[in-house]
This record gives sequence, structure tokens and C-alpha cells, in this order.
Amino acid sequence: MKSEIYNPAKLDLKQKQMQQQEQDFYYFAYGSCMCPVDLQRSLGENTYPYVVGAAKLQGYRLGFYRYSQNRKSGVLDVIPDYAWVVHGVLYQLPWRCSHALDKREDVPSTLRRK
Repeated sequence: MKSEIYNPAKLDLKQKQMQQQEQDFYYFAYGSCMCPVDLQRSLGENTYPYVVGAAKLQGYRLGFYRYSQNRKSGVLDVIPDYAWVVHGVLYQLPWRCSHALDKREDVPSTLRRK
């Protein structure tokens, strides 16, 4: 019986191959979701391979405009404001992550994707 040595590069290659076989979507992250380690806690898988790069959302600004029932606190949100820009990170995530992301972001269950 041959034991295999742990190789993170090999795992990333497997993950990239899986990515090519399934549908995905772009996700503009700001606040704590910009950190792949923090996002990984919510999605349950390594998110580094999904980082596209730094991104800007022109015509929006950040603010605490929503209340999270799950967190029992205000949460950061973006709202239109032509004079501002929001800096963030663009991810290209597989669809299998969408439900966990919706849950993290407190998307009402009536609006969640099936």
C-alpha cells in the first residue's frame, strides 16, 4: 500500500480542474469577505484559487445600512453614490458556494437560489 504525501499544489490543481467543469459566478467582496481565510470559514473550502484580483465598484459607497438578524448587529452594505468608489476583491466562485454565501450575507430564504 503506497501512502501519498500531502501536496497543496496538487490539491489546488484538482480544485482548478473542478472549477473548469462547473458553472461559476463573479462575486465582488468588500469588508471581511475580502479575506480568503475569512470567506473560507463560511464557504467551507479554500477560496484562494478563486481570487481574480483587486477590484473597484464605481458609483457606490460603504455604510452600515442593514441589520442582520443572524449577527444581531448592523452589517456593512453598499449603496449607490456616484461620487464614491468601493475597493474590494473580485472572486470567481463555483455555483456550489452560492447557498453558503447567501446564508453568510443574510439573503432572505425567499430570495435564495435553489
